[in-house]
Amino acid sequence: MDAEHTPGPWHWQYYPEGRKLLLGKHLDVLHCLDAPITVRDPDAILISAAPDLLEACEALLNSTWMNRLEAMQAIRAAVAKARGENAP
Repeated sequence: MDAEHTPGPWHWQYYPEGRKLLLGKHLDVLHCLDAPITVRDPDAILISAAPDLLEACEALLNSTWMNRLEAMQAIRAAVAKARGENAP
């Protein structure tokens, strides 16, 4: 079964009054922190990296020996994003 998640990239939009929205590629609201749950900043970083992580892992699983290096580079970049670091 294919996932029906909102395609990435995802990013957080911060407003001066403290409200945060998690937005998809076409500015669809995925999560609004005005809702009754909270998301800590490290979790927010990981959540926003989720589409990149999934795409990179799928690329590696579907890769051939010829394009495995490219898939590994995508995974490194996605993991760096999930950790809140700059990609290598």
